[in-house]
Amino acid sequence: MKQRDSLFKLIQSLSKNEKGYFKKYLSRYSSNTDTSLVKLFDVIEKQEVYDEDRLKKLLAGDNIVKHFSVSKNHLYQSILESLRSYHKDASIEITLCNMFHDAEILFRKTLYDDCIDMLNKAKAIAHQYQKYNMLLEIYTYIFRINTTRRKDRNDFSPVENKDYQVQLNALEQQRKLLELRVLLSKIYFTANSFIVQDKKFRQQLEKLLNELHEMKKDKELPFSATIYIYSAMSAIYSYYLGDVVKGNLLNQEYLAFWETHPEIIEDGNQADYINCLNNFMSTLMRLGKYDEYKLQLKKLHLLPINSELTKILKTEVSTLCETMYFIKTTKIEEGIKYIEQVENEINEISAYCNRSTMLATYDNFAILYFLAENYSRALYWSNKIINDKSNVRYDMKCFHQVFNLTIHYEMKNIDYLEHAVKLAEKYMKAQENSFKFIEIVIDFFKRGQLTISVKDELQELKKLKTSLDIILTDERELSLNEFFNFSVWTESKIKKRPLIQLVREK
Repeated sequence: MKQRDSLFKLIQSLSKNEKGYFKKYLSRYSSNTDTSLVKLFDVIEKQEVYDEDRLKKLLAGDNIVKHFSVSKNHLYQSILESLRSYHKDASIEITLCNMFHDAEILFRKTLYDDCIDMLNKAKAIAHQYQKYNMLLEIYTYIFRINTTRRKDRNDFSPVENKDYQVQLNALEQQRKLLELRVLLSKIYFTANSFIVQDKKFRQQLEKLLNELHEMKKDKELPFSATIYIYSAMSAIYSYYLGDVVKGNLLNQEYLAFWETHPEIIEDGNQADYINCLNNFMSTLMRLGKYDEYKLQLKKLHLLPINSELTKILKTEVSTLCETMYFIKTTKIEEGIKYIEQVENEINEISAYCNRSTMLATYDNFAILYFLAENYSRALYWSNKIINDKSNVRYDMKCFHQVFNLTIHYEMKNIDYLEHAVKLAEKYMKAQENSFKFIEIVIDFFKRGQLTISVKDELQELKKLKTSLDIILTDERELSLNEFFNFSVWTESKIKKRPLIQLVREK
């Protein structure tokens, strides 16, 4: 049975300061149980891979082993308690939740006036930072207190009490947020590949864009709603409709919105700001604006790290963008050195990263190694994409069905290539909306290119290039060949020239 490693993951996620704070937090108690918890903490912290049997052997003789599951749960809860204390002012949400907790304690002590004072302070913060869901919760608390103490009948007047209208406004703003969240989820769920080909769905996206443009005119939109609108419009323009120019202009406007409201970034919204930078840097590179890209990358590097989430996001976004930059500028040697520097860190955080971003990073790694003619490393990263079980990045997984075959072809893996072709065919047959160029490339390898004569192989390569040049006039087909163009690779084999030379020329 698989061992549950939640406690191990929690301990491994702690920073040096958080670990030190936990031990100080626990030292306020002096029982033997808490001494044993520190011992259990230290033993788990030293493990690189969770091994419960090994833990029990190291702790043999300690009473904690007799009730091991209970002890682990006790340690887990104790760490969370210390983190709540350590991060009590880490974000507006945490601050408000702590104020709710304090208000509840005061209420139970029947200190109603103090409770109301606490809630009024929370109300002011919720108003300032547009936390409408929490604002509604605060008014629920206030109503509860008024009902209990019955101090003034005017507290219950929906007409005379101005707070009534405030609550209706908060409800309306929360409704806007909900609608936009559902809208954004629908876009990400429905559109599973770059450049949407289906005419009906493209029309739906264009209709959606018009609605979003109208929503954006609302001057009373909460910050969160504005963020949702920009995210949705950026995704539609840049990726699903393939209009990189409009997508870039929108991303520039989106970034300007962030930078004219720096208080929003500080208010626990660093993740959204980093994603905005990521989208902007991506479109800048697609348009060849590399100097501008470097300026935005510098902003990312200078962003202070205020949480583990920020640290992970900065790493995954900077890695994705930097490797994309090395491919687009054909600085392959620099790209390989960069991968060698970040590879260990990427492997450590991969389980916590956005899966789509991680697969795109693996894709960049594979292409850089292929262009450097280090085919074994290219195969390593390509296999990570092919073996991924998530249901994201359909487009990329299709691309690597044939890219993987190309790597085996370059490595002259004659015995395995036939089997790999069958796997690729099986995968593509299961897809509803395939890419035509993939079928053409699979068919090329299916005809056994490693076993025919050099003369026949050359003829087959020329046929392949002719077919690809026709297919790749289609915008959707070409989009998947942005970083690695199969037609250019075919030309390099025909002319017997290094691929990187042709890529640089083109």
